[in-house]
Amino acid sequence: MFFTTLNDIINIWFNEGHLIIFFLNIFFLPFFLLLFIKNFYKIIFFRIKQFIKIDFINIIKEFYIELIFILIFISYIIGIIGLFQLKLILILDTIFKTIGIIFYLSGVILFYLFNKRHSEVNLTHLYNKGFYSVVRHPYYSILLFIASSYCLMVLSIITILLTILLFSLIIFKIKAIEKELEKKDTFFIDYKYSVPMLFPDIKKIFKRL
Repeated sequence: MFFTTLNDIINIWFNEGHLIIFFLNIFFLPFFLLLFIKNFYKIIFFRIKQFIKIDFINIIKEFYIELIFILIFISYIIGIIGLFQLKLILILDTIFKTIGIIFYLSGVILFYLFNKRHSEVNLTHLYNKGFYSVVRHPYYSILLFIASSYCLMVLSIITILLTILLFSLIIFKIKAIEKELEKKDTFFIDYKYSVPMLFPDIKKIFKRL
């Protein structure tokens, strides 16, 4: 196992799995970016209305999750170029890339369905509705799911580290959000203990089918 450098880029581009990932991104990337920007735009305007004082520092504090995700995306693009990848034996590399592609396509579809199903961004109006009946924070779940797909597709050490950071920050932010919700809405406490935070209960999903 080793990290790729500038000298390895030519060899990486002769890898069929890498070419599949590259062309897959060329095809789906505009669609995904449109979804992300649309959702980001929607959330920005909802949250800015709640700001008492709007300034650069407040905006950074409010949207650090999205900013870290953008850094993950940039590191993923660097990984596609061929830098800082973890190179494994062929069979493991193929398995990780295949799982990553499945995760990526599933994540884009989930993001589309989430945007289509939920035009609202105020959690207090969404208890047990749509995606919110499966997990309490589906937007963050989908971002983590897509970030994980990036890790698996390029196996970039930078992408992996940033995704771990993203997960930690999301947990931190969710704890803060839910602490405030518990003070404002007593029903949220029941909702909190009946619906998982980020990862759905697969058994319950299959029981509904």
